[in-house]
Amino acid sequence: MVLLHHRLAFPPSRWKQVRSRLGAGRPHTVVLSDRAWPSRSIGDYRKARHHGFRDHLRWDVAADTLVLTGSREAFELEADQVRALAEECPAHRAPETHCCAEIGMGVNRCPPHQRRPYATLHAEYSSTA
Repeated sequence: MVLLHHRLAFPPSRWKQVRSRLGAGRPHTVVLSDRAWPSRSIGDYRKARHHGFRDHLRWDVAADTLVLTGSREAFELEADQVRALAEECPAHRAPETHCCAEIGMGVNRCPPHQRRPYATLHAEYSSTA
């Protein structure tokens, strides 16, 4: 999973090229405090569901990688689900396990034949024997 601020204007289609240039890297752990993701008011969530609100996350899949793009506010509104997908779901690799996140993408877009018309991205880790 790659998280990008929308102001970078990074096209997800370039992710494969960038990833191929990365070195092997080294594992490290980052521990975030509970205050890393500020709590939002009910009004913020209601505002985000209004048809005129446009500050939502966008998604794409590039080189088998989920790419989420948005503003700080968009990420904060979906922080619990994004965090669960990044922190909790990778542990579910045993056969017959399942972990998913429902990440809000705004109101349904019409007409439904457009690319990615859904209001929720259902991202899951699953494994079968």
